[in-house]
Amino acid sequence: MEARIYLCHRYDKKLILVETLNNPSGRLKNTDLDSDAPGHTKDRFGPGKHAMEPKHDSASQNQWDFSKTIAEFVESGRLDSKFQSLILVAGADMLGDLRKNLGEQSAKLILASYSKDLFGAESHDHSKFEATLKELIADNF
Repeated sequence: MEARIYLCHRYDKKLILVETLNNPSGRLKNTDLDSDAPGHTKDRFGPGKHAMEPKHDSASQNQWDFSKTIAEFVESGRLDSKFQSLILVAGADMLGDLRKNLGEQSAKLILASYSKDLFGAESHDHSKFEATLKELIADNF
C-alpha cells in the first residue's frame, strides 16, 4: 500500500509527484500480520473453551496506522504552507480513516474527496492513472 502526494498548479493542471509514502505491510492479510493464533478462554458454564477475538484485526489496525502517517504528513505540509487545498482520492475504508485522523485545520483544506482506489490495475499503467487523477482534479479547479 502506498500514498502518493501530487502537486497540481491551477494554471496548467500538470501533476508533479511530491512524495510517496510506503506501507509495505499494507496489502498483507491478517494471517500474514499476526504472529500466532488468538488466545483461548474457558467457558464459565461447562467444560468448553473458545478462541478470543481481537477488537480490531491486524489489517485494519495497519491501515489505521498508515492513515495516521498520511494525516501527519498533510498536517506538516499545511503548517509549512506547502499547499492551500486538498483533494483526497482513496478507497472507501482508507478515506474514512483519513478523515478521522486529519486535524481540524487540515480538514478545512479539503476541496473534494473521492472514494476510488486508483492503486489497482490503473497504477501499473501510469498514463491511465494520471488521466484518471487529472479528470478528478479538473472537476474542482
